[in-house]
Amino acid sequence: MLDPNQLSPDGSVALSGFAPSPDGKSLAYGQSEGGSDWVTFYVRDLASRRNTADTIRWAKFSGASWTKDGKGFFYSRYPEPPSGQQLKAKLENQALYYHRLGTPQSSDVKVYARPDNPSWFVFGGVDESGRYLFVTTSKGTDKNELYMADLGNPMRPSVKATVKAVVTGQDANYFPLGVANGRLFLQVDKDTPKRKIVAAPASTPGPTAWKTVIPEGSAPIEGASLVAGRIGVLTLQDVASVVRLYTLDGKLEREVPLPGLGSASGIVGRLDRPELFFSFTSPLYPATAFLYDAQTNKSQPFNPPKLTFDPAKFETERVFYTSKDGTRVPMFITHRRSLAKDGNNPTMLYAYGGFAISETPGFRPDVIAWVEQGGVYAVANIRGGGEYGEEWHRAGQFERKQNVFDDFIAAAEYLIREKYTSSAKLAINGGSNGGSPRRRGDDAAAGALRRRGPAGRCARHAPLRRVHRRRGVGDGIRIVEGYSRVPLSPRVLAAAEREGGGVLSGRAAHDCRPRRPRGAEPLVQVRGDTAEGAERRARVREASAPSRGGAGQPWLSPARPPDRGARGHLVVRRVSPGHDGAAAEQRGAVAFDR
Repeated sequence: MLDPNQLSPDGSVALSGFAPSPDGKSLAYGQSEGGSDWVTFYVRDLASRRNTADTIRWAKFSGASWTKDGKGFFYSRYPEPPSGQQLKAKLENQALYYHRLGTPQSSDVKVYARPDNPSWFVFGGVDESGRYLFVTTSKGTDKNELYMADLGNPMRPSVKATVKAVVTGQDANYFPLGVANGRLFLQVDKDTPKRKIVAAPASTPGPTAWKTVIPEGSAPIEGASLVAGRIGVLTLQDVASVVRLYTLDGKLEREVPLPGLGSASGIVGRLDRPELFFSFTSPLYPATAFLYDAQTNKSQPFNPPKLTFDPAKFETERVFYTSKDGTRVPMFITHRRSLAKDGNNPTMLYAYGGFAISETPGFRPDVIAWVEQGGVYAVANIRGGGEYGEEWHRAGQFERKQNVFDDFIAAAEYLIREKYTSSAKLAINGGSNGGSPRRRGDDAAAGALRRRGPAGRCARHAPLRRVHRRRGVGDGIRIVEGYSRVPLSPRVLAAAEREGGGVLSGRAAHDCRPRRPRGAEPLVQVRGDTAEGAERRARVREASAPSRGGAGQPWLSPARPPDRGARGHLVVRRVSPGHDGAAAEQRGAVAFDR
């Protein structure tokens, strides 16, 4: 129906997303050019396999959500930027629109907008029944408001129906699962960091009417959906996925069989159909889609990949070790089944430990190549990630950041103590946030490991170190939270607070180099060149005194220099398009020391 490789001769045009109409007659798909986040939507008639005249421009971070009659779809767009300013113009006044097939974009209906908060994101999507439209607003990719509109007859939807508030304030995350039997089901994390499922009458969906259906448990809920007449819930239990099916009243019915210890995702299906789809992967199992039948309680792979290695020769262990403060930390270790624990095996230890990102077990071809040669590959699920919910994340933030390094050190010591490897045979690896913490020019964890003896080698890929000014770049990077409590410029903090985080200008932090480019000024610059808003700037200039990094290694100084020995980071986040209008993110940290 559509070959993304044929969109442009030089490969500069990418398929950014697609959505078939419920009647199976049309396909809305988005194209982005030259790596830009701007998306143009087209509509293809599936019978003729030709595009119609429908063309939707100036969409960004948006998907297409069809009405059940198949005659149009909702999408989010920005006002058309001035000519030549597409990559530099401020992103403001995103609004939700409805496009009816066969009409020009100028005739599209503006469904919802927030001119009182021009920097907010506005997204929308229709539930499975086609009767209800859900609208969300947010300042970024965390915490949102939720609204809904009753479109009436799904085959003759009233796209101008009143949009009413469900919950406002952007104080937590509220994700609508859909409406079943007249009840609205939501996944929420308000006062429940591991999340829960609530329900309320669709006619009175406000928080005062919420009833807990599936309470918060010891394992965080990673996702949920209404499928096969039930509530499908994906949880992370000791960093391995578990998929369970509950009745609509919240009674546990069964656990969906998985191929083994690994990571599941998806849980895609319909409420009125018995089947559901999910994806599964593990260190020895490439990502594979599975079809599960709720009537037979059996799963089968859908178009499985062909393996070029024998997974029976290898195994992945889930072990637990004790960190410096007594915390129990999980780790996954992949190796040959015939491995001799004699302390003589080349071993690579990896960890991330930041931004509530869970390092769940997954497949990597380079790991297979490594273990085929007799190596051992270990992934430590250190604090700072999201493996055990928000508490685990917070335990690796700010003044508790040292826990991240202690957990990593303890992982190395465990591998040596249990004779998987030795100091001479152990290497450690980290990227982005996992490679960014620096201490006197060295990775803090690596430095500690070397001082204490366990690690013989250290590798960092794409560490985030500092930000320099880059001119002529329209996509910005946001400061979203303090990564360590150190004294920063009051102007930086004030601007960040006003903007709900602020914006760092420049290219992705991964593009920042260890040394300052000639003529560039080290700075943190808060400005309005992304959706975070107004033109506000705050610079952090290089201190007059040389830093301990020496020439070419400037530290980001506040209004007054921090005390000697102070270290810290600024968290950064890049927003990019996600499924169904949701904004996805990439996070990292910019480090500095004094």
